[in-house]
Amino acid sequence: MSKVERLEIDSQTKNLSKIEAWIDSFCESHFPAVEFRHKMHLVVEELFMNSVMHGYGGVRDDGPIWLTLHPLPEGAALVIEDDAPPFDVLKDSPVPDTRSGVEDRQIGGLGIMLVRNMADHVSYDYDQRNRITTVFGRESPLDDGTEMDAEGSAGAAPQESSPLKSGEARQSTDATR
Repeated sequence: MSKVERLEIDSQTKNLSKIEAWIDSFCESHFPAVEFRHKMHLVVEELFMNSVMHGYGGVRDDGPIWLTLHPLPEGAALVIEDDAPPFDVLKDSPVPDTRSGVEDRQIGGLGIMLVRNMADHVSYDYDQRNRITTVFGRESPLDDGTEMDAEGSAGAAPQESSPLKSGEARQSTDATR
């Protein structure tokens, strides 16, 4: 199995192409992830742009964004973190109006709806950073209680540095489709 891949990048929209190339490289080295490449691109674009435009307000172009890709036996987990003010996008985003015409709809909520529909599991937690974890593939380490260690190996005892660990001090929200 491939190793965990990490990327730290500034909150500038021009960096989206670097993130997409990073995902492509990961997918090429981790065969099961290839199946989810398109979904991962859509999800990372939405979450990255949310962080840039809403989390950092589109005005702080040096705000750090941390991305981690964990290989899974049948897919991958993508974790995106920022140190913008806490905001649970899964709980506090508006519910999108999908019945009205485009010109009559309120802005907001469609992107998170897309993320929920593209990923097999989505969760938010906050522990000094906003952290959104998305899992692509049938074997979610979060669905069956399996934890991932700091290197991304499923089945190991939880490690403090694991972005997939759910600790008592963290606030978390899970959404599974």
